[in-house]
Amino acid sequence: MSWLDHVPTLVASSGEEVLELAIAVRLAPLLALPRNRRVPLAKTLLAYLENHDNAVAAAERLMVHEQTVRYRVRRLEELFGDALHDPDGRLELLLLLHAWTRFPRADGAGP
Repeated sequence: MSWLDHVPTLVASSGEEVLELAIAVRLAPLLALPRNRRVPLAKTLLAYLENHDNAVAAAERLMVHEQTVRYRVRRLEELFGDALHDPDGRLELLLLLHAWTRFPRADGAGP
Protein backbone atom coordinates (compact mmCIF):
# COMPACT_ATOMS: atom_id res chain seq x y z
CA MET A 1 0.00 0.00 0.00
CA SER A 2 1.34 3.44 -0.90
CA TRP A 3 0.28 7.04 -0.56
CA LEU A 4 -1.46 6.69 -3.93
CA ASP A 5 -4.02 4.45 -2.23
CA HIS A 6 -5.07 7.41 -0.09
CA VAL A 7 -5.37 10.25 -2.63
CA PRO A 8 -9.01 11.16 -1.74
CA THR A 9 -8.10 11.41 1.93
CA LEU A 10 -4.95 13.40 1.21
CA VAL A 11 -6.84 15.83 -0.99
CA ALA A 12 -9.59 16.28 1.56
CA SER A 13 -7.18 16.75 4.45
CA SER A 14 -4.99 19.31 2.69
CA GLY A 15 -6.86 22.19 4.31
CA GLU A 16 -7.81 21.10 7.79
CA GLU A 17 -9.86 24.20 8.69
CA VAL A 18 -11.83 24.05 5.46
CA LEU A 19 -12.29 20.33 5.91
CA GLU A 20 -13.65 20.78 9.45
CA LEU A 21 -16.15 23.35 8.23
CA ALA A 22 -17.22 21.23 5.26
CA ILE A 23 -17.70 18.20 7.50
CA ALA A 24 -19.82 20.21 9.92
CA VAL A 25 -22.06 21.44 7.09
CA ARG A 26 -22.22 18.52 4.66
CA LEU A 27 -22.30 15.73 7.23
CA ALA A 28 -24.64 17.59 9.59
CA PRO A 29 -27.41 14.98 9.23
CA LEU A 30 -25.00 12.29 10.49
CA LEU A 31 -23.47 14.50 13.16
CA ALA A 32 -26.92 15.09 14.65
CA LEU A 33 -27.36 11.38 15.37
CA PRO A 34 -26.15 9.56 18.47
CA ARG A 35 -22.80 7.84 17.95
CA ASN A 36 -24.30 4.33 18.01
CA ARG A 37 -26.46 5.23 14.98
CA ARG A 38 -24.00 7.61 13.29
CA VAL A 39 -21.08 5.17 12.96
CA PRO A 40 -22.89 2.34 11.11
CA LEU A 41 -24.58 4.82 8.78
CA ALA A 42 -21.31 6.64 8.02
CA LYS A 43 -19.49 3.37 7.29
CA THR A 44 -22.37 2.15 5.16
CA LEU A 45 -22.53 5.34 3.14
CA LEU A 46 -18.80 5.27 2.50
CA ALA A 47 -18.84 1.60 1.46
CA TYR A 48 -21.93 2.14 -0.69
CA LEU A 49 -20.41 5.11 -2.51
CA GLU A 50 -17.06 3.36 -2.96
CA ASN A 51 -18.85 0.36 -4.46
CA HIS A 52 -20.84 2.42 -6.96
CA ASP A 53 -24.21 1.92 -5.25
CA ASN A 54 -23.78 -1.84 -5.12
CA ALA A 55 -25.45 -3.00 -1.89
CA VAL A 56 -24.10 -6.54 -2.20
CA ALA A 57 -20.48 -5.39 -2.51
CA ALA A 58 -20.95 -2.87 0.31
CA ALA A 59 -22.44 -5.60 2.50
CA GLU A 60 -19.48 -7.87 1.83
CA ARG A 61 -17.06 -5.10 2.76
CA LEU A 62 -18.98 -4.30 5.94
CA MET A 63 -19.65 -7.97 6.74
CA VAL A 64 -23.39 -7.40 7.13
CA HIS A 65 -26.42 -8.67 5.23
CA GLU A 66 -27.23 -6.86 1.99
CA GLN A 67 -30.72 -6.02 3.32
CA THR A 68 -29.02 -4.21 6.20
CA VAL A 69 -27.17 -2.06 3.68
CA ARG A 70 -30.37 -1.37 1.74
CA TYR A 71 -32.20 -0.41 4.94
CA ARG A 72 -29.39 1.94 5.95
CA VAL A 73 -29.25 3.47 2.47
CA ARG A 74 -32.97 4.26 2.66
CA ARG A 75 -32.31 5.95 6.01
CA LEU A 76 -29.40 7.86 4.49
CA GLU A 77 -31.60 8.99 1.60
CA GLU A 78 -34.02 10.39 4.17
CA LEU A 79 -31.17 12.22 5.88
CA PHE A 80 -29.30 13.54 2.84
CA GLY A 81 -32.04 13.82 0.21
CA ASP A 82 -30.88 14.72 -3.27
CA ALA A 83 -27.19 14.92 -2.28
CA LEU A 84 -26.97 11.14 -2.61
CA HIS A 85 -28.08 11.34 -6.23
CA ASP A 86 -26.25 14.51 -7.27
CA PRO A 87 -22.79 13.77 -8.76
CA ASP A 88 -21.17 16.77 -7.05
CA GLY A 89 -22.86 15.97 -3.75
CA ARG A 90 -21.75 12.35 -3.95
CA LEU A 91 -18.15 13.35 -4.60
CA GLU A 92 -18.21 15.75 -1.65
CA LEU A 93 -19.70 13.10 0.62
CA LEU A 94 -17.15 10.54 -0.51
CA LEU A 95 -14.18 12.85 0.12
CA LEU A 96 -15.49 14.10 3.44
CA LEU A 97 -16.39 10.63 4.68
CA HIS A 98 -12.92 9.39 3.76
CA ALA A 99 -11.29 12.08 5.83
CA TRP A 100 -13.77 11.90 8.70
CA THR A 101 -13.65 8.13 9.14
CA ARG A 102 -9.93 7.64 8.55
CA PHE A 103 -8.46 10.47 10.64
CA PRO A 104 -9.96 10.59 14.11
CA ARG A 105 -9.55 13.96 15.78
CA ALA A 106 -8.02 14.58 19.15
CA ASP A 107 -11.28 16.03 20.46
CA GLY A 108 -13.11 12.78 19.68
CA ALA A 109 -15.37 14.42 17.09
CA GLY A 110 -14.83 11.67 14.54
CA PRO A 111 -17.40 9.03 13.73
